[in-house]
Amino acid sequence: MALFSEHYAIQTKAILNSTLSALSLRHSAISQNIANVDTPYYKRKDVVFENYLSRALYSPPEVRSDRPDSRHIPFSTEILHIKPVVFAETDTRYRNDDNNVDMDREMSILAKNQMSYNGIVSIMQSLSQNMNLVMQAR
Repeated sequence: MALFSEHYAIQTKAILNSTLSALSLRHSAISQNIANVDTPYYKRKDVVFENYLSRALYSPPEVRSDRPDSRHIPFSTEILHIKPVVFAETDTRYRNDDNNVDMDREMSILAKNQMSYNGIVSIMQSLSQNMNLVMQAR
């Protein structure tokens, strides 16, 4: 059981840390987009992370391990190496000067990103408090 709990704790911490990094990187990209809303030929930037995380969480693991019971959690180390990727959206055009930043869209994405960040921080604080309670109970 100790091996499971250590593995679970490592994966959970890695997922939450990676998610916070991705959200922070997305915040920077959105800030750049907003700052360059009037810059001709500027192409908005975005961050891809959630798709990679979903694939790592829900697709079969690349590393095969013996699972005597199908209810056991599959072993995968892929989740420990997920990194967010920044890309420029070059296939759209919002204005005549080829700038594709829409201020309303950016502000909406920024609000969603901020709520997600706050939610992940709350989850991390909760998990940390729970771990402290468990450790104090020993």
